[in-house]
Amino acid sequence: RKIKIMSGIVSDNLGRSSGLVKSAGGGGKVLQVVTNTLTAPATTTAQDATFADTGLSAAITPATTSSRILILVAIGAVGRSVANRQAAFRLDRSGTSIGIGDEAGSRGRVSFGLAMAHIDRFSPASFTWLDSPSSTSSLTYKVEFSGAGGETQTINAEDSPGTDNTDQPNSRSASSLTLIEIGA
Repeated sequence: RKIKIMSGIVSDNLGRSSGLVKSAGGGGKVLQVVTNTLTAPATTTAQDATFADTGLSAAITPATTSSRILILVAIGAVGRSVANRQAAFRLDRSGTSIGIGDEAGSRGRVSFGLAMAHIDRFSPASFTWLDSPSSTSSLTYKVEFSGAGGETQTINAEDSPGTDNTDQPNSRSASSLTLIEIGA
Protein backbone atom coordinates (compact mmCIF):
# COMPACT_ATOMS: atom_id res chain seq x y z
CA ARG A 1 0.00 0.00 0.00
CA LYS A 2 1.31 3.40 -0.96
CA ILE A 3 1.50 6.18 1.64
CA LYS A 4 0.96 9.66 0.28
CA ILE A 5 3.07 12.32 1.97
CA MET A 6 2.25 16.01 1.52
CA SER A 7 4.45 18.70 3.04
CA GLY A 8 5.97 16.15 5.38
CA ILE A 9 2.59 15.06 6.79
CA VAL A 10 1.43 11.49 6.37
CA SER A 11 -2.07 11.72 4.92
CA ASP A 12 -3.08 8.14 5.58
CA ASN A 13 -4.05 6.33 8.79
CA LEU A 14 -1.43 3.72 7.89
CA GLY A 15 1.09 6.35 8.97
CA ARG A 16 -0.26 6.16 12.51
CA SER A 17 0.06 2.38 12.77
CA SER A 18 3.54 2.43 11.27
CA GLY A 19 4.74 4.90 13.90
CA LEU A 20 5.41 7.69 11.40
CA VAL A 21 2.72 9.81 13.05
CA LYS A 22 1.78 9.87 16.71
CA SER A 23 -1.69 8.65 17.51
CA ALA A 24 -4.27 11.41 17.68
CA GLY A 25 -5.43 11.97 21.24
CA GLY A 26 -8.81 13.20 22.41
CA GLY A 27 -7.67 16.79 22.74
CA GLY A 28 -7.78 19.47 20.13
CA LYS A 29 -10.92 18.24 18.40
CA VAL A 30 -13.54 20.73 17.30
CA LEU A 31 -16.72 19.78 19.15
CA GLN A 32 -19.06 22.51 17.90
CA VAL A 33 -19.10 25.83 16.07
CA VAL A 34 -21.58 28.63 16.71
CA THR A 35 -21.60 31.85 14.73
CA ASN A 36 -23.70 34.99 14.58
CA THR A 37 -23.60 37.77 12.02
CA LEU A 38 -24.69 41.39 12.45
CA THR A 39 -25.45 43.18 9.17
CA ALA A 40 -27.15 46.34 10.45
CA PRO A 41 -25.23 49.33 11.82
CA ALA A 42 -24.98 49.69 15.62
CA THR A 43 -24.25 53.04 17.28
CA THR A 44 -23.22 54.16 20.76
CA THR A 45 -22.15 57.28 22.62
CA ALA A 46 -20.71 55.23 25.50
CA GLN A 47 -17.28 56.51 26.44
CA ASP A 48 -14.16 55.69 28.41
CA ALA A 49 -14.91 52.89 30.94
CA THR A 50 -18.58 52.60 29.90
CA PHE A 51 -19.45 50.02 27.26
CA ALA A 52 -22.59 49.32 25.22
CA ASP A 53 -23.72 46.18 23.40
CA THR A 54 -22.99 46.01 19.70
CA GLY A 55 -25.81 43.50 19.25
CA LEU A 56 -23.24 40.89 18.28
CA SER A 57 -23.65 37.86 20.57
CA ALA A 58 -23.69 34.06 20.45
CA ALA A 59 -24.51 31.33 23.00
CA ILE A 60 -22.76 28.00 23.43
CA THR A 61 -23.01 25.13 25.94
CA PRO A 62 -19.62 23.42 26.37
CA ALA A 63 -19.67 19.62 26.41
CA THR A 64 -17.10 19.37 29.23
CA THR A 65 -15.58 21.66 31.84
CA SER A 66 -12.16 21.13 30.26
CA SER A 67 -13.28 22.44 26.85
CA ARG A 68 -11.85 25.70 25.58
CA ILE A 69 -13.73 28.20 23.47
CA LEU A 70 -11.90 29.85 20.59
CA ILE A 71 -13.51 33.25 19.98
CA LEU A 72 -13.16 34.95 16.59
CA VAL A 73 -14.44 38.51 16.23
CA ALA A 74 -14.54 40.33 12.90
CA ILE A 75 -15.87 43.89 12.81
CA GLY A 76 -16.40 44.89 9.18
CA ALA A 77 -16.24 48.66 9.57
CA VAL A 78 -15.88 51.13 12.41
CA GLY A 79 -16.96 54.75 12.08
CA ARG A 80 -16.44 57.75 14.41
CA SER A 81 -18.00 61.20 14.52
CA VAL A 82 -14.64 62.85 15.34
CA ALA A 83 -11.22 62.12 13.84
CA ASN A 84 -8.10 61.13 15.78
CA ARG A 85 -9.97 59.11 18.41
CA GLN A 86 -10.00 55.49 19.48
CA ALA A 87 -12.67 52.84 19.26
CA ALA A 88 -12.55 50.29 22.08
CA PHE A 89 -14.08 46.81 22.17
CA ARG A 90 -14.55 44.35 25.02
CA LEU A 91 -15.55 40.68 25.14
CA ASP A 92 -18.14 39.61 27.69
CA ARG A 93 -18.90 36.05 28.79
CA SER A 94 -22.25 35.89 30.62
CA GLY A 95 -21.61 39.13 32.52
CA THR A 96 -17.84 38.77 32.99
CA SER A 97 -15.36 40.79 30.92
CA ILE A 98 -12.73 38.52 29.35
CA GLY A 99 -9.63 39.03 27.27
CA ILE A 100 -8.99 42.45 28.82
CA GLY A 101 -5.77 44.18 29.82
CA ASP A 102 -4.52 44.67 33.37
CA GLU A 103 -5.90 47.40 35.59
CA ALA A 104 -3.83 50.60 35.45
CA GLY A 105 -5.26 53.56 37.33
CA SER A 106 -8.33 54.92 35.59
CA ARG A 107 -7.44 53.51 32.17
CA GLY A 108 -10.13 51.51 30.43
CA ARG A 109 -9.67 47.75 30.29
CA VAL A 110 -10.41 46.56 26.77
CA SER A 111 -10.05 43.41 24.69
CA PHE A 112 -9.04 45.21 21.50
CA GLY A 113 -9.16 48.64 19.96
CA LEU A 114 -8.67 50.70 16.86
CA ALA A 115 -7.04 54.11 16.45
CA MET A 116 -8.86 56.15 13.84
CA ALA A 117 -7.28 59.12 12.07
CA HIS A 118 -10.33 59.84 9.88
CA ILE A 119 -14.08 59.75 10.42
CA ASP A 120 -15.08 58.48 6.99
CA ARG A 121 -12.69 55.65 6.20
CA PHE A 122 -13.31 51.93 6.00
CA SER A 123 -11.66 50.66 9.21
CA PRO A 124 -12.13 46.96 10.03
CA ALA A 125 -11.09 45.36 13.33
CA SER A 126 -10.61 41.76 14.43
CA PHE A 127 -9.72 39.87 17.58
CA THR A 128 -9.06 36.26 18.61
CA TRP A 129 -9.20 34.91 22.16
CA LEU A 130 -8.96 31.40 23.62
CA ASP A 131 -11.22 31.17 26.67
CA SER A 132 -11.26 28.48 29.38
CA PRO A 133 -14.71 28.91 30.99
CA SER A 134 -14.63 25.64 33.06
CA SER A 135 -18.37 25.25 32.62
CA THR A 136 -21.01 23.02 31.05
CA SER A 137 -23.73 25.66 31.42
CA SER A 138 -25.01 27.76 28.55
CA LEU A 139 -22.67 30.73 28.05
CA THR A 140 -23.46 33.90 26.13
CA TYR A 141 -20.52 35.71 24.58
CA LYS A 142 -20.99 39.24 23.30
CA VAL A 143 -18.97 42.12 21.90
CA GLU A 144 -19.32 45.53 23.55
CA PHE A 145 -17.95 48.86 22.34
CA SER A 146 -17.03 52.31 23.60
CA GLY A 147 -15.42 55.50 22.39
CA ALA A 148 -13.47 58.38 23.83
CA GLY A 149 -14.75 61.84 24.65
CA GLY A 150 -18.44 61.08 24.17
CA GLU A 151 -18.41 61.06 20.36
CA THR A 152 -20.67 58.74 18.43
CA GLN A 153 -19.17 55.44 17.36
CA THR A 154 -20.73 53.03 14.92
CA ILE A 155 -19.96 49.62 13.45
CA ASN A 156 -20.96 48.23 10.05
CA ALA A 157 -21.12 51.71 8.53
CA GLU A 158 -18.21 53.42 6.82
CA ASP A 159 -19.65 56.93 6.79
CA SER A 160 -19.67 59.43 9.63
CA PRO A 161 -21.89 58.19 12.46
CA GLY A 162 -25.04 60.19 12.89
CA THR A 163 -25.31 61.10 9.20
CA ASP A 164 -26.09 57.54 8.00
CA ASN A 165 -25.52 58.44 4.36
CA THR A 166 -27.09 55.91 2.05
CA ASP A 167 -25.51 57.15 -1.17
CA GLN A 168 -22.26 56.15 -2.87
CA PRO A 169 -19.39 55.97 -2.02
CA ASN A 170 -20.46 55.19 1.56
CA SER A 171 -20.52 51.49 2.40
CA ARG A 172 -22.13 49.06 4.80
CA SER A 173 -20.45 45.93 6.09
CA ALA A 174 -21.20 42.89 8.23
CA SER A 175 -19.59 41.76 11.48
CA SER A 176 -19.39 38.28 12.95
CA LEU A 177 -18.76 36.47 16.22
CA THR A 178 -17.73 32.81 15.97
CA LEU A 179 -17.35 30.43 18.92
CA ILE A 180 -15.46 27.17 18.41
CA GLU A 181 -15.49 24.59 21.20
CA ILE A 182 -12.23 22.67 21.35
CA GLY A 183 -12.06 19.46 23.37
CA ALA A 184 -9.26 19.05 25.89
